[in-house]
Amino acid sequence: MPVWTTLLTNREPGRYPPTSQEQEEILKLSVLGTWRYSKGIYTLHPALLHALTETTLSDALPVDVLLRLPEWCIYIRTPGMIMEGEALHGFWATINDNTSGNSNKRRLYLLINRESGVKMEYMPLKPGSISTLLNETFEHNAAACHIDAESVGQLKKSEPFMTFINGEIGNFSKLLSIMLYICSDEPEIDSEHRPGTYPERPKPVKKKGSGCFR
Repeated sequence: MPVWTTLLTNREPGRYPPTSQEQEEILKLSVLGTWRYSKGIYTLHPALLHALTETTLSDALPVDVLLRLPEWCIYIRTPGMIMEGEALHGFWATINDNTSGNSNKRRLYLLINRESGVKMEYMPLKPGSISTLLNETFEHNAAACHIDAESVGQLKKSEPFMTFINGEIGNFSKLLSIMLYICSDEPEIDSEHRPGTYPERPKPVKKKGSGCFR
């Protein structure tokens, strides 16, 4: 997200790295900024939504399917869902595909819209189980906080960590099941902007003057 860092802080990413709190806000705003281009909102039938969240995902995450996200960033409504003890109104989902050909740097970003406010979640988007990818994310974040590998190893054996990671796996599994349906070959969804058509990423339009959004 170097471009967003520059736009939102007016600083060069390499020279003045943002603090962890600034980085969190940059990630949130970058997701919302990306969604602003198409404003795609998806609402599933309650019975289908329930069935999808009860679906068990296979060990191998189908990355190729998730890469078929119909728009750069989408918002999915989740009426009636509860996450971590509070109502989940919905979530934004986007993929940072600007990786200069290095697929190992792809990340899936989820901005969770909860009763108490929005929460940023992310994980690498590459082959592997949800458990493996979330553990990798935890180790990456721990290293960024200068926690040594031995301490991380001990922490991962603790009961609080196991409770935390199992909760994260459950949460991600539900949200990813919904996303996989939307990214499937023939989901029963329409474009809000053009009913009767499948949503698609906005195409560049030549116009006088400058502007980012429509």
